[in-house]
Amino acid sequence: MIKSTKLTKNFTKLQLNDKIKNMKKVVIIILISLTFIIGCGKIEEKENQKYQTITSEEAWNMMQTRTDLIILDVRSEAEYKESHIANSVNIPVNEIGDRFKEEITDDITKTILIYCRSGVRAKQASELLTELGYQNIINFGGITNWEHELITE
Repeated sequence: MIKSTKLTKNFTKLQLNDKIKNMKKVVIIILISLTFIIGCGKIEEKENQKYQTITSEEAWNMMQTRTDLIILDVRSEAEYKESHIANSVNIPVNEIGDRFKEEITDDITKTILIYCRSGVRAKQASELLTELGYQNIINFGGITNWEHELITE
């Protein structure tokens, strides 16, 4: 009887150990799967984004070294008149589709730096210009992050 109880306890421990090992395997598989799914989602998101996003400091450095850039302010005309970055042109985001190609450039390979007040309209404009076929769109967010001189009228 003692041997039978001892065997039963040992057998139960073995079963428990096997269950724990199996659970560990399942958890590892789930973690690996989640990592793969999340990682692929981020890659796919970047592949769908057809414009580049940089900091305002990186944009400023580009402006200092390149003369072939279009600096596009997509805020309202009133916001632009209040203050804007030197050498920028103003087309409000809701007018880009109608005006950009005619008034600024139809060269879809031209590098275009885009900004607004906080970054929301710059993102919308970046998406719109890529839909129109422009290939070198760079969004540098909002003028609120700009640490350099502004033109005021």
